[in-house]
Parts: sequence; structure tokens; C-alpha cells
Amino acid sequence: MGSTETIANWIVDTSYEDIPPESVQAAREAYLDCLGLALSGSVQPLGRIITEYVQDQGGTPESTVLGPGIRVPAGSAALANGTFGCAMDLDPGPIMVGMAPALLAVGERIGATGRDLLEAFVVGNELAVALEAVTHTNLQNRGIHAIGGGRISVAAACSKLLRLDAEKTAMAMGLATSTEGGLVSNQGTMTKPLHAGLIAKDGVMAALMVEKGFTGLDHVFDHPAGWYGASPSEGTADMAPVAEALGHPIRIQHTKYIRRFPCCRTNHGMLDSILGLMGEHGFGHEDVESLEMTQQHGSIVMLFLEPEDEHEARFSALFCAAAALVDGKIGTDTFTEEKVRDPVVKRTMGKVRINVRARWQESRDDYSAGVPVKIRLKDGRVLEHQTPMSQIYGAPQNPWPVDAILDKFRENAAMALPEAMVEPALQTWVKVDEVRDLAPAVKTLVTG
Repeated sequence: MGSTETIANWIVDTSYEDIPPESVQAAREAYLDCLGLALSGSVQPLGRIITEYVQDQGGTPESTVLGPGIRVPAGSAALANGTFGCAMDLDPGPIMVGMAPALLAVGERIGATGRDLLEAFVVGNELAVALEAVTHTNLQNRGIHAIGGGRISVAAACSKLLRLDAEKTAMAMGLATSTEGGLVSNQGTMTKPLHAGLIAKDGVMAALMVEKGFTGLDHVFDHPAGWYGASPSEGTADMAPVAEALGHPIRIQHTKYIRRFPCCRTNHGMLDSILGLMGEHGFGHEDVESLEMTQQHGSIVMLFLEPEDEHEARFSALFCAAAALVDGKIGTDTFTEEKVRDPVVKRTMGKVRINVRARWQESRDDYSAGVPVKIRLKDGRVLEHQTPMSQIYGAPQNPWPVDAILDKFRENAAMALPEAMVEPALQTWVKVDEVRDLAPAVKTLVTG
């Protein structure tokens, strides 16, 4: 049995009963987070553009665009809702935030239950985690947005929801491989959130086309020029250990990351350190002589030293550090054109210095250790802190309490829904696996 067959069989054979309770709860929280983010993204400028685009395309009204509530083909709904979910960089990752709306679109189309949806979400996420682990660094270094295996995993999850057999599931993954892509250089534009929408749309397309009889490579993890050889490096690798380890254990509770700050994740440890030092020592931006941090070579948060809009600002360590010093917080109102042009923030950016490690001086351990921050105050004090990536609030080792996750959903949902609809939406989706029929439940996520 090849690796592709092993993976496809695991996808088909894994059931809701195989998922541990802690994994079920983690999946509920992550899925709820994705829905709230889709609602908040629907009212952003890029959300309105995507809504107009999918509406203009027309087609069979199968699935719902969250927020505005228009009904479009499943692939179009997945495209829109996936893009919405990544609009403010508050998502738990582009694969997860693409998978959630893809499954919602297919599930609404076929009248699936929430239990079926959550089962497929966990299975797809497990595959995504396994594939990303063997490709992330190599893809990122080659300028490819580190979503390796995203479309494959979404296609696998949608195949699971459609109850495709192992052979068709394998073909859906093979088909999806030919749609993989996304460039790091598009970060800081509306196209970065679109990456999640495209993951969703292409995963839906692969599963629905194979369901109708379309064919794809049925041994994509075994072919010499298959997924591994094309994705991270030249040649092939033995994917058997990856395939055989799937589900042993299921890891969604160990990989779920609920974001606190609406910006590039690479900034989060640095912001955690700055805000923590401000809270502990009681200083403001006017008290700061200088702020120094050390970033990795090639860090994507150094793409924009002088951001021109809110999209570029999310990928600017200089801006994020200065905004944190000025406001004492980082929130959705940080990333506006007004804030980017704020003269106080611009002056404070002049106090921030970024040191860059040479490529030969760094290792993966440096990334895990976090970004060292040193703040020199005008009174002569020097304050230092370094938040490890594992200890950032929202990381698996330092998770949000459930109440905080629910409040985050309320805040995001309230951007799109009338106030009276927010709590009913929360109560409907807080335990997604208890939803009896996705089609009527989706109506709680539209404005009316």
C-alpha cells in the first residue's frame, strides 16, 4: 500500500467517534473563530469587492455568502467566505480559515449535519498539519506563501463530507495539487486574504468534480514528480511515516492558534513583549528613547518599513511596534488609513530599530525562541523581554479561555450582524457538531 492510499483510507475510515473530546472542543473553538472572522471580513472593503464579484458570476444558488446572505454556487461561497475570514489577519491560519467555509458551502449544499462537518474539519486539519510540517520552511524560503498542502487538505475534507470513497478521495487530492500556489510577495495587499479564499474554492472544486467522475493523479504522494518533489525540494521523500502517523494522535488541540492581534503572526511575540513591559513598568511612547528588536533574516514583517495602507501595516514590524507604544494596545482599529498616517505613530517609528540576523547565524530554534525586545527609556532604564512563540497568548501552550473566545466571536460578528442576532448566532454555532441541518443554521449568519 502506497502513502497516498494509506492517507486516503485514513480519511475515509476516521469517524467522529475516533476524535477525542479535547480535540472536539478545540475544533469547535477554531470553527467558531473562523465564522466570526468571516462575518467581520464581509464588511471590509475587500469583502464588499469579493461579494460583488461572486454575485456578478451568477450560477446555481447553492450556498450562502456570510453577512450579506446572497446565495451562489458552493465554490463561489467558499471563495468569498474564505477571503472574508483572512481579511484582518486575525485567523488561526489560512488553511483552517479556508477549510471552514469550504465545508460550510458543501455542507449547506448537501444538507449535512454539523457533526459531519466537524468530523471532516478535524480530518482535514490533521492532514494539513502533517503536510505543512514537511514543507513550511522550504516553501517560505522560496517565496511561496507557506500554505503547502492547503488545497489538498481542503479537498480531502470536502471529500470526507461528500462521503467519497478512498479512490476518489485520492484523485481529489491529486487534482487539488495542480492548483497549489500563492506568493509571499502578495502579503500586504488584498491578495493575501484571497489566498485563503482560493484554498477554499479550489478544494471544493476538486471534490465536487471528482464526485462527478473527473479524474486526477491517484498516487500524488508516491509519484516521483508528485506533491513532495514539486513542493519543498528536488527529488522525492518517503511519505510513509507521515501517512502512517496520521491520527496518532489527532493534533488539532496542539496546533490551534486563536489570534489576539490582527496582524502577521511573526509580530505577535514582539507585541506581547512590548505591551507586557508597558503594563508592568507604566511608561508610554513619550518616555521611550529607543526600541530595538532582532528579527530573522528574510522575516516577512520587514516587507514594509514605511507602510502606505492598512494592508502593508499588518506586515510592518516598525509600524506595529510604534502603534503599540502610542496606543498601549493593538486592535482592529490599529489598522486603518488614519492610523497609518498618524504623525505621532510616524515619529515613534523613528525610535524603532530592527537588527537582522545573518542567514548563517540563525536556526529554527531562533524562530521558536521569539523576538528579543530591548526598550531604552529616557530616564536611563533598559527593559528587555523575549516571548517564546509557544507562550504567545492564543498559542496551544497558552490558550485563550473559552469565555474569551466567545467574546471574540461576539465582537467580530457584531461588525456585520444586527446586535439582536449576535447571541442567537453564537448559541447556534458554539457547538457546531450539534447542528442538525446546516442549511437553516446558516441563516443565523446573515444580516436578514
